[in-house]
Amino acid sequence: MDAAQDRALELIALRQSRRRRFNERLAALQGDDVDPDATLFRCECGLIGCAASINVSGGEYARVRRDPDRFVVLAAHVIPEADAVVETGRGWAMVEKPVGIGRTAAVRTAPDGGTAARARFDHTT
Repeated sequence: MDAAQDRALELIALRQSRRRRFNERLAALQGDDVDPDATLFRCECGLIGCAASINVSGGEYARVRRDPDRFVVLAAHVIPEADAVVETGRGWAMVEKPVGIGRTAAVRTAPDGGTAARARFDHTT
């Protein structure tokens, strides 16, 4: 891969990481008011300017947060060059960063490796 492709994959992963941080802050703010069946989260895609929302259960969100290289995105927002689909749900997809610079950026920027989010939502799985 050339440097321009590497940089593009890194920027996609960094956008996804910012959206992941937003979702984790949102979940923390909701406290005990989180609906285990369906909670609105922001799409964690790497598309510039995306502000879409996704309905994901607490258990589904916990599965996404088990790995620091995974994100939840609208199914139509999967970027095949940057994401590998791991699981799909009601209009959403769990994607994983393939080995390379995108995965490195995603893992490097994961807050506490997802431990807090897993602890918060794992009881709903």
